[in-house]
Amino acid sequence: MVASGTLSISGGENAPSVVGISLDSLPENLTSGGEVVTWSYEEGNQAIAVGSVDGAEVIRVELNGGSSSVDSPAANGSIDYQVTLSAPIDHPENSLEDTVVFDFDISISDGNTVPGTGTVTVVIEDDMPVANAETKDLNVIVNKLAVGDLSVAWANVSGANGGVLDNQPAGQG
Repeated sequence: MVASGTLSISGGENAPSVVGISLDSLPENLTSGGEVVTWSYEEGNQAIAVGSVDGAEVIRVELNGGSSSVDSPAANGSIDYQVTLSAPIDHPENSLEDTVVFDFDISISDGNTVPGTGTVTVVIEDDMPVANAETKDLNVIVNKLAVGDLSVAWANVSGANGGVLDNQPAGQG
């Protein structure tokens, strides 16, 4: 499952900048399969944070298409973000549909001025299956009954209104 969006950048100069995710801001209590999700940058790239359990990716947060370099963001620009859920996240209540919500901080800097910061909120909804209370009638015609060594069979039984019921199996009678 993938969710994405756009973050606006305002102010600053028309100079190349660096964008990054703060690992310290990612949740420490997020679990998958009862195990704690641990966060790290993908190959040191601060634009990609990967949450994993026992080395298996569970969730990925990516800024700017995975590139920490933002070429000339100008005074008013934007970068994209994407959150990919690769494995189930444990929810606090399994008997109802609920959400897990967490924030993470990002920063952007041109190396000359104070970095700009922002926060992104992630909501993971637990979609539970819904059981429909629907009933259907199924009519089965019985033409043979067996109990132990006793068996009884009948064919073309007369109905109460004098009509004949054809309860022979298909192709017989």
